[in-house]
Amino acid sequence: ITSQSQALLKYVPAPTTASSLGLPSGAPNYVAAVPQVFHVNKWDTRLDHTFSSHDSLFGVYSWSVGNPWSDPLGTPPTYGNGGNYGYKTFTLSATETHNFGPHTLNAFRVGWFDHASIRSGQNADFNPYSLFSQFTPSNNRGLTDISMTGYGAIGDVGLGQYAPQYSIEFGDDFTHIVGKHTIMAGFDETGFKSYSRGGGYTPVGSWGFDGSWTGNQGWPTAPHSNGNAFADFLLGTAISAGTGSPVPDKVLYGRDWEMYVQDSWQVTRHLTVNYGLRYVYQTPWSTRGNIVSYFDLAQNKLVLPENSTTVTAPPNSVASLIPIYPITTTQAAGLPVSYFKPDKNNFAPRIGFAWRPFNDDKTVIRAGYGIFYNYNAAYVGPSENANNIPWGANFTYSSLRPKTPQSTFLPDLTFAQPLPTGSLGAPAANPTAYYMDPNDVNPKVQEWNFTLERQIAANWSARASYVGNHSDNLPFYAWNINIPNVQHLGVPLQQQRPYQPWGTISSVIPTNLSNTEQFQLEVKHRLSSDFLIQGQYSLTHCLDEATPTGGPQNPSNPRGDYGNCTFIVRQTLAVNYIYELPFGHSKRWMRTGVASQVLGGWSVSGITTYLTGQPFSVAFQVPASEVGWFGGRADVVPGVNPYIQNHSHNLGNLWFNPAAFAPPTPGTWGNSPRNMLFGPGLANWDMSVMKNIVMPFSEHHRLQIRADFFDAFNHFNADGGIQTTIADTRDGGAAIPAAGKILSGESSRIIQISLKYAF
Repeated sequence: ITSQSQALLKYVPAPTTASSLGLPSGAPNYVAAVPQVFHVNKWDTRLDHTFSSHDSLFGVYSWSVGNPWSDPLGTPPTYGNGGNYGYKTFTLSATETHNFGPHTLNAFRVGWFDHASIRSGQNADFNPYSLFSQFTPSNNRGLTDISMTGYGAIGDVGLGQYAPQYSIEFGDDFTHIVGKHTIMAGFDETGFKSYSRGGGYTPVGSWGFDGSWTGNQGWPTAPHSNGNAFADFLLGTAISAGTGSPVPDKVLYGRDWEMYVQDSWQVTRHLTVNYGLRYVYQTPWSTRGNIVSYFDLAQNKLVLPENSTTVTAPPNSVASLIPIYPITTTQAAGLPVSYFKPDKNNFAPRIGFAWRPFNDDKTVIRAGYGIFYNYNAAYVGPSENANNIPWGANFTYSSLRPKTPQSTFLPDLTFAQPLPTGSLGAPAANPTAYYMDPNDVNPKVQEWNFTLERQIAANWSARASYVGNHSDNLPFYAWNINIPNVQHLGVPLQQQRPYQPWGTISSVIPTNLSNTEQFQLEVKHRLSSDFLIQGQYSLTHCLDEATPTGGPQNPSNPRGDYGNCTFIVRQTLAVNYIYELPFGHSKRWMRTGVASQVLGGWSVSGITTYLTGQPFSVAFQVPASEVGWFGGRADVVPGVNPYIQNHSHNLGNLWFNPAAFAPPTPGTWGNSPRNMLFGPGLANWDMSVMKNIVMPFSEHHRLQIRADFFDAFNHFNADGGIQTTIADTRDGGAAIPAAGKILSGESSRIIQISLKYAF
């Protein structure tokens, strides 16, 4: 065992479950509760002042600090968790209202927002450079990321710092009533400043192990096996490595201008029509000091923002990297220094109506349509351009071991010497690059709805709604586009990439789309006769081309990933209710006496929720012996039901049938649709029982006794922790006994008893 392995293993706790042998892809052998700490202080100050009958001022200042704020991230209590995920938030807002007369009003608004968040890991005193001097030096701290096929990962969040974000907003809303028209117009201008810290938030180097070397994959004449990734880790013989990515601190700037005009027209007593137009313009984000470089797909080069045809090393960059990689300037590439092309076509019309078709006013029909534009955040692309060479140094390496070596191939990535060039500290042959589409378009959302509402009897009402939207220009975020359409077995992954010499190209490309349709049905009984109930059912169908992070498995065929939206459930039923027992003072029965004291003042309330499961895809594990296969989703086996009949939601039970899926032909992409299956649903009852006691000496003094039951029936809910990866034993891969099984969930009845005295 290497000294580096021993140093990291000190942070790994002993197993807690004797029933698990700790074999690759087996059941977890460590289960524990990791505590959370939330320390929050906040206060608000409000000011109201009337200058005259025409002018008034309203303002609020808020102060809120969460420190410390620890957050378990699915790892044992000794590593991988957020030591401080706290924040500091300060806001100030003020509105001056001027009344010009009975038909005209103006409100001028100003706002200031100051927020700083931190993402600091728990092992801030651990110096990884004492183990791996080859990693790019920085002030980052924490355990190095260790991934092992078939096992949980080891690693830390990193030593983060507070990263402030500021915004200053000015706006004005003008309202004028003339006849049956209420005309409104206004504008809103916001300036943004966002700081990004380079010394933390990212892993302190990384290693990947898959069992290749303990499986004799480098010996052509010896027997082969899948090996054991954990054993490879103990020996320090890796299949991939990364040296970390410290980059300079940076500041990003952006602005947003919006203006609108609209009219609310009372056509008749029964019909109101609203229509208007909004315009949105967001400037592309810029970086102070141009601490960025852009990746140009057409030239396969990094582009520095310089008004020169000759590349000059910018201040604070790693100048030694510039001659090694394909790098040019914006002028030489025929691009503006600002790189991004602003989106100036964001016109957003809106129209809607409300109509009462009958004279009884108990029925209302509403409908509307509008176009909306989303704001492009700084952290979705623009801030990552500073991670490119020559600013970042996130060098990643992959083993060059061929599928079938002609002669003995010894480990080429080791704890002692992880660089394929054989020169410690030499730059990576295939660094990660970050790409963002220069067309800085804002996501466009078209929304529509149709609603029918009806009052039934005195206290009952019902509502049926159809809502939908279609979105364009949504970003594929952190999508690796440096993947070939046609894969070649036996050829190392890196040699197949279409853009050389780059490794992963993490991209932000605004070509995703989504379509959503939803039917809603609501029934409500207003509080009367000591009873209130409201129930809502929804049926949703949502389709898009990618998860929130990542992109289609095959960059050459993004439409092939058009499937169910991640996290969106199909059916939802929610019911909330209150029932006050009809006994006691001011009630129907037993208003006085001992029976009134005993039975009076009781109430029962609760919220009941039923959800169907979230969608998921079925993947497969590429055997270590299959060099040059990128993997992805599995194939569908025709004629086999993917679901287990009469399946149970309990831990360890099969949820889907692994036999309904198979690994695709080596070197190809799987044909199973993205998010084709749905996981276990959720059923939850939260209930409260409460008694209010009027004190005998004064009706203004009351005592409340309350018991709250969260998950009242202690029902087990699988939380979606399903082993969604199947094995490829056909091509020599290791078995995955847990494939298709439910691995996590909870049944956690919580009873809370409280006592309150009011006077």
